[in-house]
Amino acid sequence: MWFGVDVNAELNRVAIGYSQVICALLLLVGPKAVKLASTSVLLAIETMAMQGFYWLGKPASMFAPAAIGTMVLMVYMTFLLTEKSPKQKKR
Repeated sequence: MWFGVDVNAELNRVAIGYSQVICALLLLVGPKAVKLASTSVLLAIETMAMQGFYWLGKPASMFAPAAIGTMVLMVYMTFLLTEKSPKQKKR
């Protein structure tokens, strides 16, 4: 319990799951700015997942999915940031 607030674990898990699904759908169909925003949200979620596993003292094998997802998202964000806009491609 932080700051005197008790968080419902089931509600937290459902909220994180829905936010991941929404961000993943936005990665598929959104414009570049929306893709950057949803990638940032997903990176924050994955980082918090790894930090939570660390605080709980879980073995390193439980970090693997979140670590791989974080690396893939970072590579994708790098490609998004280095991608030229359509106006620059025409020149």
